Amino acid sequence: MKSYIETYLRIKPLLINSNNNTKNNSTNISTLSSYIHNNNNINDESFSETNGNSINSNSIEYDINKNIFSIKIPENLRTGYVNNLKKTYDFHFNGIFDVSSTQEEIFEIIGKKVIKNSIEGYNSTVFCYGQTGSGKTYTMCGSKNWRERGIIPRLLINLFKKIRELKNIKFDVYISYMEIYNENAYDLLDNNNNNNNIDNWKKITVYEDNNNNIMLKNLGLIKVENEQQALDLLITGNYIRHIGSTTMNNASSRSHAIFNIIIESNDNNLIRVSKLNLVDLAGSERIKSTNNNTSIERKYINLSLSFLEQVIIALNSKDRTHIPYRNSLMTTILKDSLGGNCKTILIATISSNINYIEESISSIRFSVRCSKVTNNVSINECMDLNVLVNKLIGENERLKKLLNEKGINDNNDKNYLVLNPNPLNDYEKDECKILISEYLNNNKKEPIKAKNVNQLYYIIDFLIEYIDKKETKYNSKMKEIIEEKKKLKIIEEKENEKFKKINEIIKKNGLKKYFQEFFDDENNNNN
Repeated sequence: MKSYIETYLRIKPLLINSNNNTKNNSTNISTLSSYIHNNNNINDESFSETNGNSINSNSIEYDINKNIFSIKIPENLRTGYVNNLKKTYDFHFNGIFDVSSTQEEIFEIIGKKVIKNSIEGYNSTVFCYGQTGSGKTYTMCGSKNWRERGIIPRLLINLFKKIRELKNIKFDVYISYMEIYNENAYDLLDNNNNNNNIDNWKKITVYEDNNNNIMLKNLGLIKVENEQQALDLLITGNYIRHIGSTTMNNASSRSHAIFNIIIESNDNNLIRVSKLNLVDLAGSERIKSTNNNTSIERKYINLSLSFLEQVIIALNSKDRTHIPYRNSLMTTILKDSLGGNCKTILIATISSNINYIEESISSIRFSVRCSKVTNNVSINECMDLNVLVNKLIGENERLKKLLNEKGINDNNDKNYLVLNPNPLNDYEKDECKILISEYLNNNKKEPIKAKNVNQLYYIIDFLIEYIDKKETKYNSKMKEIIEEKKKLKIIEEKENEKFKKINEIIKKNGLKKYFQEFFDDENNNNN
């Protein structure tokens, strides 16, 4: 199934005082939440919901008509910029969050959709893109105020709430958290990294398995039982994630962070595994907008974002012969999210400050290019082989019984199957295969309903052949196991014979005689 990357726009308001505008929230919450309130290392890109409309004359001018965002170019910027004859630009999105939008509203539209997809077995990705200080980390993680928590903590809470509602399905949830800093990947949940310099951190290495799947070495995967454990891991990773000060943001993310959730479910022996990537990208920056201390970080951030854009451009090219995923670590790791088996959502964050209008338009145009990328998505599911074989055998017996019960004189029966004198064509055979596929993937075990006797015979033959192949493969594997056991048995018998002989020699002649005869036998065997 084809799925376009969904794109959303979030506009950060101009605040009178971004550091002091958040009102104190006196709600009594858990120790975990208190930790979030007091943790200064959680990146707060500060646009408080309490003063979301505090804008002034430095704000960009724009209109929103449903999901169309129209931005107006000021007269003093229009000359020489993009197109000096054009006053406004229109951009289409799946949804637009204005300056007054709250964290809860964003989660209701994006987060709940992602949870539904993941529970159903689809891979999903949500990532924020925009210049530094535009609200990416605020959108994904939130601020120090628990009421303004972002997509990730809200998603974790609602995910486990949904799991508890599905009492008949067994779920296992695993979490990993990594950052890409200066084009090196590190595990943010590795306890050895807490008090060590980054030079001593163990790097994550990327490689492909025999099926071209991306594998990550040195990245831990931690099983969690509830939202409390999951939120603790998020906080732990945020605590050591690299942040720094820029002229646009006092607590700017200096690395790309990927919070990964793996959800395994077992519903009546139907196993589904989905992967959810929640990505907070570091922001793009102008050279003159950052301090000299961050020049190396800035270089790697801008370079990796440039490679990301190259991948998107290549995916949109009709004549493409190669997608440059391997140009950067980030695009390699997110390969499935960009043109692969994944339902992907992009949130473009922009500042409403007129001074950053060029960066805002650049971010918007990137999101528009992303919206044209198609992913080929499918549910990741499989069934226990023994259960599948038994299911097919049972259906085969049912079909045989149905044939025996139906006779030529049953023409008045509305369920009577007519014998078609002509053989099945390719279209009719494909119909049969669809019926078989639907039956195999149907947990309710509804019977296969053929249109005529010819289709019924074809379905039976197909099932018999399918079972025979499975049985042949099973017998072949069992034969290998039996042969291996025979070899082990022979070795065991030889060893037992040797020890038996040793015991006889010791009993008869003592240890000295035993060693002499033992070495004589060994020499004879070698000769």
